[in-house]
Amino acid sequence: MPIEAKKQIEVTGDAPRPLDNACRELGGISKSHLYNLVNAGKLKLIRIGNRSFIPYPEIQRIQEDGI
Repeated sequence: MPIEAKKQIEVTGDAPRPLDNACRELGGISKSHLYNLVNAGKLKLIRIGNRSFIPYPEIQRIQEDGI
């Protein structure tokens, strides 16, 4: 039985970003680095159900101001 590839979700607008999308939008950082930023208080993470997201304004802030 073939293994299915993970679906890429295209998110636009001000919607919170799934972690994979957030990593890509932050220059291709790893999830590990993203969690380090969250744990250091430099990036906010929200949970909806059992999924984690990064609010879009947080991504914009990091892109504009840096870490």
